[in-house]
Amino acid sequence: MSTLTMKERLRGFGISFEKSLEDLIKGIRATNSDHEKLASFFERSIQECKNELKSPDLEVKSIAILKLAYLEMYGFDMSWCAFSILEVMASPKFQHKRIGYLAANQILQRQNNDDALIIHYDRLIERLDDDDSSVVSATVNVLCELAYMNPSNYIDLAPKFYKIMKESNNNWMMIRILKLFSSLSLIEPRLKNKLLPEIKAFMVNTKALSLQYECINAILNGNMLSPDDIDTAKLIVSNLLVFFASGDQNLKYVGLLAFIKTCKINQDLIKKHDKIILSSIYDNDITVRETSLEIVNSLVNEHNIVPIITRLTVQLLPYNDQKEQLDKINKKVLAQNSGQDSDDDTDTYIIGATQQPIVVSQKYKYLLVSKIIEICSMNNYENIPSFRWYLGVMTDILKLNVDNKISKIDKMITDQFVDIALRVPSVRHTLVNICFSLCGILEYTGRELLQFKEGLGNCMWIIGEYYDSYLQGESDSDSDSEPDSDSDSFSALQKQELKDLKQSKLSISEIIDTISKQNILSKLEQLDSYDIITTYVGAIAKMYSKFTSTYACGGDLSVSQLEFVKNSCLGVIEILSQFETSSNFELQECALSYVEILKLVDNSLENVLDGIKNTETSSASLPTFLTEGYNQLFLSYPLMPVGASAQEKVKIPDGLDLNAAIDEQATKEAVLIVDDDDTPARQNSTTVKQNNLTADALNLADIDLKKSEEHYPVGDEYQVEEETRKKKEKAGVDGIKIEVPSVALSAARKKPKKKAKKNVAIIE
Repeated sequence: MSTLTMKERLRGFGISFEKSLEDLIKGIRATNSDHEKLASFFERSIQECKNELKSPDLEVKSIAILKLAYLEMYGFDMSWCAFSILEVMASPKFQHKRIGYLAANQILQRQNNDDALIIHYDRLIERLDDDDSSVVSATVNVLCELAYMNPSNYIDLAPKFYKIMKESNNNWMMIRILKLFSSLSLIEPRLKNKLLPEIKAFMVNTKALSLQYECINAILNGNMLSPDDIDTAKLIVSNLLVFFASGDQNLKYVGLLAFIKTCKINQDLIKKHDKIILSSIYDNDITVRETSLEIVNSLVNEHNIVPIITRLTVQLLPYNDQKEQLDKINKKVLAQNSGQDSDDDTDTYIIGATQQPIVVSQKYKYLLVSKIIEICSMNNYENIPSFRWYLGVMTDILKLNVDNKISKIDKMITDQFVDIALRVPSVRHTLVNICFSLCGILEYTGRELLQFKEGLGNCMWIIGEYYDSYLQGESDSDSDSEPDSDSDSFSALQKQELKDLKQSKLSISEIIDTISKQNILSKLEQLDSYDIITTYVGAIAKMYSKFTSTYACGGDLSVSQLEFVKNSCLGVIEILSQFETSSNFELQECALSYVEILKLVDNSLENVLDGIKNTETSSASLPTFLTEGYNQLFLSYPLMPVGASAQEKVKIPDGLDLNAAIDEQATKEAVLIVDDDDTPARQNSTTVKQNNLTADALNLADIDLKKSEEHYPVGDEYQVEEETRKKKEKAGVDGIKIEVPSVALSAARKKPKKKAKKNVAIIE
């Protein structure tokens, strides 16, 4: 009995004579101090592994592969054992597969031996004429993979492939040839005239679903279907209906992919078979549902947008509520189908199990909301029945998100609110009411507003910007016009109606009181959400301005009314003053600026009240500093949307060189200062020159402002003010001494001006 046979027989009793990975590691450590012994040990171990790989026992092979994977980390090339790794990977035992895949990831390399392919290419092509069909099939398989990488090299073989396709009865070979022709037809479009009739014949004659799908895939991927080829498109769809009726989820998924590709080429098929896509949205397979969302917006028009959005929104509901709503929808569809004669054979497929409630993931809900917004807002909202309906849909989604808690949804929807507020004046009153409710101002319930933190900023911006629309009342239509309370067309009676109307609205004092009770600003400050707090500060300052301008309506106010305006001013000062010492510079600057101006407003109101007492009159108008000073900060220019191409129409003034230095002499002096040593004398000189530069830069900033006002489009007034503010800050305005090197200042002057940022709202 040979030694190998004896070892094989004893291995069945758990007796192994091969070294394990543990033995290998112990041997390496034992010889680690002597490099010669270590090299000799490595050589013997690799040879032992080679002998073990010859064994038919997969247990022995897997241990050998594991040891070789360990030795590979010492720098040895183990690519020679690639075939043995594949054998271990194919083992039915999980432990063997685990070792095989580990070694494959570590050892196997992608090797492209192009030289061998060139040398043996003619011999490979000869195998296409081999008598053995299995050899031909294997050759086609190889050429198919090669043609996928570079189809142009194999165009000359199209006649051979066509002959094989005509004569073969092997479905597997047919599938490979169809894949190959889909690659070749992209390079040679004339193949379509020869191939398309044959492929359509295969689709009609074969009963194999796999071959049917490859025929469809070859037509679509090979650009063989043109938009005017209605017959081929209908043939494809009729074959795909079998895939949808199948209980196999894989067939349903690939069928949907092909259906979407077909409908994108022939748009008329989308609306004819819209029920297929709508039913796929309710499929239990998440991949089918997500795929169907890609094309659902192509179904939408002004007549069906409401039911489609309803079907999508239902999936955001809890399971039980979803079931109740779907039952109502299914009853309506059944009633409609029973009362109409239809030749559409997809009706029986739609009214079935696919319209049952489903449990969806957070990721899918996010995609769903994104798709709803995309559908409703496409082409500048041309399909929605009214903006109030759309705002209702968005508000419902926000309410559902209280329980769903999907991140970024609140921000996404309130962004839509901002866009609509800019575009549609007639719904601003409704939007402000919605934002009051979302911010807990309309009725404070003690709800934790931090859950809505992502949407607070946008909502408060809308409240501040359009608080006057809220005070003036609700428009009766979705028109793009709104009345101007300051126009001459407003009669005395209308102005009195505005006075009465504002009494039922939330005043600035009530709003401030509610915000104070919420303690939301302190909570946001603890979370370092300074951008949201800054929006609150700006909105409160705007609301006071808009409230006073609407409150007066151009007439005199009584003493009690003036005192109410004054107390409201003190309330605004009180809530903004807490941020005068904020650690955030932007917030501190914003709050401090408004507080100081409002103190002047308070003084002017006090003077008016004193004047009433001294003259013994019963009423007086608001002070000029409030109406023509403070209020004009927010009422001078209406905020308008700007076209996407408006900035491109702004021409650079003649004679303006953006690369030229503003002050050549200052630049030369700055260069000379840099060349000098860093001495006290130099520092004093630098300070003096900076003061001179400060005055020059301030004057230039004022000049640039006058020039830029002539060139900015409507809605970019803020950009003019912002650029002027930045220039003055660089120059050291208001007596602030900016200690920067002169070279930095001159470099800043050389820097070309940046284009003004586009406004938020864009109308194509």
